Amino acid sequence: TTIQDTFHANAKLLARHGVIYPDLGPGHGHHGLSAEWYGDLAPNLRYREPPEKSWARVAEPWARRDVTVFLSTETLSMGHPNGAPDYAAIRRRLDAFDEVEVVCVLREQRAFMQSTYLEVSRKAVPPTPAQIAQAAMTGGYCAGLWTNYAAFHDRLRQGFGAEEIRFLDYGRACAAPGGILGTMLDVLGVTELKAEDLTQVSGGRSNPSPPALPVWAALAVSQPVPPQPWLVREATETFEQEFGPDARSCIFTRAEYERLGKRFGQLDAALAERLAAHQPGFSLSPAPLPDGTVFREDLGTSFWVQFTRRLRQRIEASTRAPATG
Repeated sequence: TTIQDTFHANAKLLARHGVIYPDLGPGHGHHGLSAEWYGDLAPNLRYREPPEKSWARVAEPWARRDVTVFLSTETLSMGHPNGAPDYAAIRRRLDAFDEVEVVCVLREQRAFMQSTYLEVSRKAVPPTPAQIAQAAMTGGYCAGLWTNYAAFHDRLRQGFGAEEIRFLDYGRACAAPGGILGTMLDVLGVTELKAEDLTQVSGGRSNPSPPALPVWAALAVSQPVPPQPWLVREATETFEQEFGPDARSCIFTRAEYERLGKRFGQLDAALAERLAAHQPGFSLSPAPLPDGTVFREDLGTSFWVQFTRRLRQRIEASTRAPATG
């Protein structure tokens, strides 16, 4: 989201440096390009025209010009069969370009799954963390997005050559000069601009995740509907009172976290070997949790009692008759 918001806001500046970030319709990303495959795409992100025409609006004006066209949408990386794109069809629609490259930023799976869980919780009730862990282990998906990155690479190869696919490690991209924005400028070959030259949107950090375990606790109360922001705030304040304002949290149990790490560590090592011919040295950087991280099983009786009391106080305050006099 940070990439999409920032590149959209700086489209004119980027165009002066040979990078076209096209405005195809609603949203700062190009999510509408996935509409013919991704049935769950929100109506407000769909383009009015047939998908083939949207892709033609990418190729026809720019394919014969000396520019780089940059498209960005996470919906084109859906893995679940109900939303998986036809990569061979996409590649054919881009044939007019001299060169095509698919760039995928991959995050260590446990951190990625937690982030996805928190994003889904904004608008829906996600599966439980235990269900998410099991589905990722057995099916390779989380909310329809790939967690088995080797299988993702297999799917991409149905439409793109191995030399047309580049995987980037999220951790290293964020730690590089200029962060994720600087990394993308490097990928695009923009040497005259640095990340700090771009107009920042949301302080350079769009769509930050809410706190993890407080969201899980709020969901436990709000189901079958997602929690309202006030409920997440109450859970967050209870969590900070119980564990401290700087405590980090994880939606998984320690056992789930370790099993996921072992499983995906093996898959990621095999992927690195596969990519060695075209991306020597690629690996996913680990995302170790800091000491003192609060896991799901650490939310005990004390937390739930305090959380319940806060909710009772809020309910009483909202129903108390106004004073008269």
